[in-house]
Amino acid sequence: MTSDVWTPRLSSLFRFSLRHWLALYLVLSGLYTGLALLAPVAMHLGWIRLGAALHGLYFLVCHQEPGASYLILGRGETLPEAWADNRYWLGSAAVGWKTGLCQRDLATYGSFFLYGLVFGLTGRRWPPLAFWIGALLCVPMATDGLTQAFGWRESNWLWRTLSGSLFSLGVVWALLPRVQAASRDVLQSFPGKQPTDGAAVPGS
Repeated sequence: MTSDVWTPRLSSLFRFSLRHWLALYLVLSGLYTGLALLAPVAMHLGWIRLGAALHGLYFLVCHQEPGASYLILGRGETLPEAWADNRYWLGSAAVGWKTGLCQRDLATYGSFFLYGLVFGLTGRRWPPLAFWIGALLCVPMATDGLTQAFGWRESNWLWRTLSGSLFSLGVVWALLPRVQAASRDVLQSFPGKQPTDGAAVPGS
């Protein structure tokens, strides 16, 4: 009896996810990026507990070093060198408040959202990018990160942002058109009304 009740519900949920996978993708990637940006805004507004909690959440997935993070909503004073590697420092009104994600991570996940949004607004009709080209677009981030990690050079905000954005472009362009085609194929295996080819509005 329980199986008879849950099977149609799970089937409906599965079909809903397939139809609206892009909207779900945009919501999740947007929230992930947006909350990282909310952290310094909360600190600036005096919502210290909220800002600290958001930083603590991203602390688990990002190094959050101030020298490699965006510092916003401050008076623009120079970051003291002694604080550059102190991941526990959240910022100040003088220097600026630290984003929840470092520059490279924020560029990467923010670009996941932006490229996904463009993919949806252009009708979800991008031809899938060859995987080898997508892999090439990942090389700048790997090169930038590794050369800095081995001490061969010092990266900066521009290289971190650019390499993260190129990485996201390679991933999104290679995967989202294929996910779109696969979701349509699976939906066509269900009885009932078949999905239309493409959509002008994300997640419709």
